[in-house]
Amino acid sequence: MRTSIVIAVLVALSSTSTLAAPKLDAKRETATVERDVRAMSDALFKGDGDKLVGYMFPSTVKAWGGPAAFAKVYTDVAATQTRLGITRESITFPTPPEFIEGKNGRWFVLVPNRTIVSGRGGRGATNGFYLGVREPGAKQWKYIPGQFIKPEALPSLLPDFPAEHPLPPLTQEKLPPRDPSSKHDAAGPGH
Repeated sequence: MRTSIVIAVLVALSSTSTLAAPKLDAKRETATVERDVRAMSDALFKGDGDKLVGYMFPSTVKAWGGPAAFAKVYTDVAATQTRLGITRESITFPTPPEFIEGKNGRWFVLVPNRTIVSGRGGRGATNGFYLGVREPGAKQWKYIPGQFIKPEALPSLLPDFPAEHPLPPLTQEKLPPRDPSSKHDAAGPGH
């Protein structure tokens, strides 16, 4: 009798070991991830590499040699941008973030974004994305910049991210000079 109770408890526990991810408040989380991406862009253009480290997925930071090395790279990038006169005009979100339920309480989010920069060499736009990961029980998302992602490496990095799920495209484009008399530039309305 006692053995059958122990077996029943073990069977019950094993059948619940894969927990469903808690439901997500998409409206609230959309505001959160867009605020995070904007803060990362601000940190990049201000040269605050330490702040960027705090937003990054741990394996991303590790791949760059750890927190100090990662922060230095982005501090150096900002210094180069300043030296070249490159400034950010805007960062926008052309489509809403896409939330993807993982396994065992993990969530993913794809956050497409468009950044317009200008400098002595003209203006340009980068259409990119961040892949965010929120671990079970965590309150903060951690991100991998889209340009760091090799789709063929995703299964080993994030095994529960759906392998067949398409990633947003990464593109760059040259933009015409701003028209100082216009309220809307070539980036389009709302940018």
